[in-house]
Amino acid sequence: LFLDPKGSTLQDIFVEETAKYGDAMTRRALRAMLVDNAAAKAASSILRGPREVLGRNEQLDNSNFFFTTPLRSLLVERPAEVADLVESLLASTEEDEKIMGTIQELNEVIAKTATGTDESSAGTSARSPSSAASTLSDLLSDEETRNAIAEQLPGILTLSRRVGAGLLRRAAYRTEQSHQLPEEARKRITEVNKLLAE
Repeated sequence: LFLDPKGSTLQDIFVEETAKYGDAMTRRALRAMLVDNAAAKAASSILRGPREVLGRNEQLDNSNFFFTTPLRSLLVERPAEVADLVESLLASTEEDEKIMGTIQELNEVIAKTATGTDESSAGTSARSPSSAASTLSDLLSDEETRNAIAEQLPGILTLSRRVGAGLLRRAAYRTEQSHQLPEEARKRITEVNKLLAE
């Protein structure tokens, strides 16, 4: 049912939730690299610095002595807008936190089931990587198991394509919601993602 090449309701749910999780994880990783680490914060501070200095000094802010309007836009406003744009595009949402929490809970349940541990014995009877590899090796050495896996390959391939398309549709949705981007760029990025998802 889950790996049916024709699809199923279970697959639909899995694809949708996987796309949301992939989106949240990608933005979390990008945020860690481009917003939250020390180098990113320093770069953001440099980009926003001139605007903040002018904002604190009303006389400079209202004067065209240092910057004419086009020059101010180029040297002060645009760099600060880049930092603002990156931060707003990678901001975490309530939906992200919810999906991350749900996946974490599922991961814990599956790990307990797979390792045969419960909360009272967690950490004492977890399988070692060599034990898991040995179990996998034993399964793959069985001809019946190999045949069962081979029979599921078309369903696995279909499911992986559906997950990829789901991620692209999610990217299109995120782009449509990103009103900070120029409208023309937003429209084109959305169209490309939807086209690739087909």
